[in-house]
This record gives sequence, structure tokens and C-alpha cells, in this order.
Amino acid sequence: MPVLSYDKADLLSLIGKRLSDGELGNLLSSLKPELEEIDEKEVKVEHCPDRPDLFPIEGLARAIRFRLGMESYKEFVVDRPRLQVVVKDVRSRPFIACAVIRGVRIDDRYLRSLMQVQEAFHE
Repeated sequence: MPVLSYDKADLLSLIGKRLSDGELGNLLSSLKPELEEIDEKEVKVEHCPDRPDLFPIEGLARAIRFRLGMESYKEFVVDRPRLQVVVKDVRSRPFIACAVIRGVRIDDRYLRSLMQVQEAFHE
């Protein structure tokens, strides 16, 4: 199972609430990931492969906010498709999922988070 590291200050900032190490550990355990280590700067979590939505720091923070009652489910509006993706003659993985997402600012921290998640999918 993949073990991912998160900047503790970033995680707490995204959660939007001060939490003790014990509170954070209990919340993580209630969501399924297992806390490996927590120190002043970093939180290491072993994830179950059936919850990839918790791999990125943003997904983990969102789930904790939900558990704390700070956030509820959101509905997203999906437009009719304007693009078509054609997959031909691919036997190993004949399916694909894709999306065009606009209005997302990708800074250095967010890009590193995406790269860490991508690497976790290949473990």
C-alpha cells in the first residue's frame, strides 16, 4: 500500500482548523488511512488502494473537513461533451477516462502533490 508524505502545515491550512497530533491521527484512522508518522513538519500516511480520492493532500483535507462537519457533499455541473476520445486497438487497457478542467491554478505545491499521487498509482 502506498505511503505518502504531506506537509503538516499545508494539510492543517487546507483543513482550516488547528488540530493536535492526536486529533489528526484519530481523524486519519477514521477515514481508513493508517498514520505512519507525524512530526513537526510532516505527516506520513499509508493509504488503502480503494480510496485514491484521499491520495492528494486536497482530497485528504476535504475528507477531514467533511468528518468534522465543516463541509458537505457538493454537486458538480457537467457540461455535454464537446470532445471525443477514440481508443483503437488497445488490448491491455481498452478504456479511458478524461476531462477538461478549466479555471484551476497550478502552483508548485499543487504540481508536486499531483506528481506524488501519480507515482502512488504506479506502486
